[in-house]
Amino acid sequence: MVCNTFKKGHNGKLRTLRLQYNEIDSRGVKKLWDVVQGGALPGLRRVELNGNKFSEDDEAVESLRVELEKRREEAGKEGEEGEWGIDELDELEEESDEEEEADSEKEEQKDSEDEVEAKAESIVRDAEEAEGMKVSQKKDDEVDALAEKMGKTEMV
Repeated sequence: MVCNTFKKGHNGKLRTLRLQYNEIDSRGVKKLWDVVQGGALPGLRRVELNGNKFSEDDEAVESLRVELEKRREEAGKEGEEGEWGIDELDELEEESDEEEEADSEKEEQKDSEDEVEAKAESIVRDAEEAEGMKVSQKKDDEVDALAEKMGKTEMV
């Protein structure tokens, strides 16, 4: 969503983009790279991405690093290390096995919910069919006699 806003080109003076600890994955970094590559952020000098969910070796990260280094060299700012480039990516999270398992469990749960819903629909359909069936109207004398006796009983 942020990248779509940046693509509009109204942020040309933006120098530093602080996106640490936002659960950004490699697709998000790729979208950011597409924005930078497209020229929508011509003043961008530094991107802070530490604490997100992608690999430091991701192609889009490397492309961003190279582009920001190129901009620094073009500006002739050799010594200003902290104002240019990408921050240290020492606290990145990669999508863990637990998250993959959680995603898998969610899919299984959805499948299970779909099965339950299908079974419930089947039961309702069967009940509606049973309601429409004709029932014998004969009286059963034994049942009526039992019902009459039970009506006369009391609980003590």
